Amino acid sequence: MKAKDSKEVQPKKQTPCNISLPFHPDRKVVARFDGGNISSDAGLLPFYALDQQNRFSSGMAACILDSRDSHYIRHQMEEMLCQRSHQIVAGYEDCNDANWLRSDPIFKTICNRLPESDPDLASQPTLSRLENSVTRKDLLRIGRWFVDRYVKQLKKRGPKKVVLDLDSTDDPTHGQQEFTFYHGYFNEYMYHPLLIFDAETGELISGVLRPGNKGAAAQVLTVLKRLVRKIRQRLGRKHWRRSKSGSVVRWLRL
Repeated sequence: MKAKDSKEVQPKKQTPCNISLPFHPDRKVVARFDGGNISSDAGLLPFYALDQQNRFSSGMAACILDSRDSHYIRHQMEEMLCQRSHQIVAGYEDCNDANWLRSDPIFKTICNRLPESDPDLASQPTLSRLENSVTRKDLLRIGRWFVDRYVKQLKKRGPKKVVLDLDSTDDPTHGQQEFTFYHGYFNEYMYHPLLIFDAETGELISGVLRPGNKGAAAQVLTVLKRLVRKIRQRLGRKHWRRSKSGSVVRWLRL
């Protein structure tokens, strides 16, 4: 018997799927699905767009005094803050993770570097030196920058009232971090940060990192005085303030 002639089935030519993403102001960002140098953290791109829209990294960088010798700087302050903050957002809280994330194409893209041809980002020792170099005055300037940014937005919105929601939260710690203490109510070693939100919009206005053994109402009045003073300068006295932190609940006429 003669075998029937069989026609070879030619595989269909596949067209690569490219998706353009308008997240970077200067460079075209394209998502491809054909392998190559890939990253599992593409979800950071919307956060990067949010960062650029609100100028978080650049605003905080302007508040930190950079005492390094400019002749030996390879990583700018804004770039390191962008790298470190997005690393935390992605769940990489430990600085050691930067040793392999520094060459990740997504992290290099959000730090304004080409994914393959540009040098890698900052390593763990560089980021650790950054965190230890920030002074109390730098932190105060950052706090004021957040408050000033919020107050400017208030002026544009022109609300009839301002409702501030103050609350504390537990931030569990592990190891020998500075100012980590045992808190009896939460039954853990922790930090006890104070957070201030706009109750109408949910926007974070400011925050204070406090030792773990501080009470819920610690430093509330100090923070409120500074914030209320800024609001009064912009909006006058026809507003209400609600301060809430632990067992402290007060309504005051501004």
